[in-house]
Amino acid sequence: MLKLDVTGMTQYGSNFAVNTAVQDGYSAGQLSSIEVNEYGLVSARYSNGISASMGSLR
Repeated sequence: MLKLDVTGMTQYGSNFAVNTAVQDGYSAGQLSSIEVNEYGLVSARYSNGISASMGSLR
């Protein structure tokens, strides 16, 4: 079971601009899915085929 306490969290709207862009050889991708495996490792998969480890749950 996963409990998430968001008490006291806020979100403030503000202007956004990209200050620096770095090309890593991959095209831009959007988040497609988030997966948690049997060991609690969290990974994100993007529309350009890239998968990245995001952390772990204990």
